[in-house]
Amino acid sequence: LLRTADGAIVTIRHTLLPSPYPRIQFEEAVDIQRSFNSLFLRVASDYEFMESTFKPLSAANASPPTTSCLLLSAPRSVEKLRGCPSATRFGSAIARAVEEYVKSSAHLQRTCLPAVLMVVSENETNIYDQRSIEEAMLCANVALRLLRRTFAELGESARRVVVEESTGRLFVDGHEVALVYYRTGYAPHHFDEEAWQTKLRLERSLAIKCPSIDYLLANMKLVQTALAAGSTSLSRFGVSVGTAERLAAAFARQTVLSTDFNFADPVVIEKMVDECRRGPDKFVLKPQREGGGNNVFGGETTGTCLVTL
Repeated sequence: LLRTADGAIVTIRHTLLPSPYPRIQFEEAVDIQRSFNSLFLRVASDYEFMESTFKPLSAANASPPTTSCLLLSAPRSVEKLRGCPSATRFGSAIARAVEEYVKSSAHLQRTCLPAVLMVVSENETNIYDQRSIEEAMLCANVALRLLRRTFAELGESARRVVVEESTGRLFVDGHEVALVYYRTGYAPHHFDEEAWQTKLRLERSLAIKCPSIDYLLANMKLVQTALAAGSTSLSRFGVSVGTAERLAAAFARQTVLSTDFNFADPVVIEKMVDECRRGPDKFVLKPQREGGGNNVFGGETTGTCLVTL
């Protein structure tokens, strides 16, 4: 269910019947998932790689949403298009993370658990999904407390947030926070100037962030396009040759539409754009945006490519 901006309750798009999927490809996707998790942990921790990937954007004073990636959408084997940080954090995992926070904090006792902060949008429409996560969290540990707050409610002018200078411990309305779970903050329009400052304060605190800014950046399509440049690009992250080949085979064929990036190949760009002109229905143009609904399909792909180039 989804609540619309005007307060109506509607059902989200769904399929009534399951879609058939080849067993071999399904088992391969399950088997390789841990390798993907390990890869993105190392990517998010590699500051030099992240800086070199995003450097052309900072030099041009551009924002990631203006940079598009062209992907071939024709059927093939298992394909890893992108991570989805907002959809992969569930209640039981949140409860376990709080337990780890308590274990590493000598001042805390299990009888006095810190809270979980869920940062939500002003006019939240996805509350049913969020409540199901809250229920799962409480089923895992009924003693946990969930604080739902907007960026405006957490702003410095509201004086509700304190970050302890000596330890970095985060307090909201007097409650120590072990984990910050973002359900907003994935698009530029989610922020005003004060919200950016609030985001910075939360990121610099001791609390666990889901996702943290490094994971959020690592899941952007720009990074994934850099990783998809070939199995040799994965060797940087300590991936074995065999695993690198499996990971590389799982990435969709894709390219950025600019030669400003060090992983961009002009020949590949020209070839894919030419293929797109001849068969636009086989391609998807994906901007650097989270949350879905921003892709360009079909005949519009060619025109948008030309404008982007």
